[in-house]
Amino acid sequence: MGRPISERKGEQVSKFMNEFPEGLRRALSSFFLERGVTNPSTKYSYVLGFRVFIREMGKDPLKATEEDYRAFHERLVMRGSSERTIEVYMGYSKAFFSWYRPKDNPLSWWKSGRGRKRKRELRDKILSSEEIEALVKVASKPMTKAIITVM
Repeated sequence: MGRPISERKGEQVSKFMNEFPEGLRRALSSFFLERGVTNPSTKYSYVLGFRVFIREMGKDPLKATEEDYRAFHERLVMRGSSERTIEVYMGYSKAFFSWYRPKDNPLSWWKSGRGRKRKRELRDKILSSEEIEALVKVASKPMTKAIITVM
């Protein structure tokens, strides 16, 4: 049986942070301490977002501008990153910058997708439930009823 995930993620956090510029390493360490971030998986999410930013953009995140983060977001979308991946990278970075430089947060423009209402199904946009039920009642053929019910 292998080591616990938290142990492995803790090691990866240390490894990745050692790759970071000194200023970013110090800022993240202070952030984790002040915010009480102790869970290795949470730390990993913060660190991974910055690691990907550095690799994609070739720039220290502490020196990044709004334009840099807009370009980073666009790269993530263009390469087909999942919504969840984008949410993690952008959301954790925004939280960090809200602490690090709240008056000049390069991610102040970005809004989280969490909490947004799910898009309603197409049929709900076209017909109400009552209208669908009425159509099923007046349909004469079983195939027609099935099509109305499935749409």
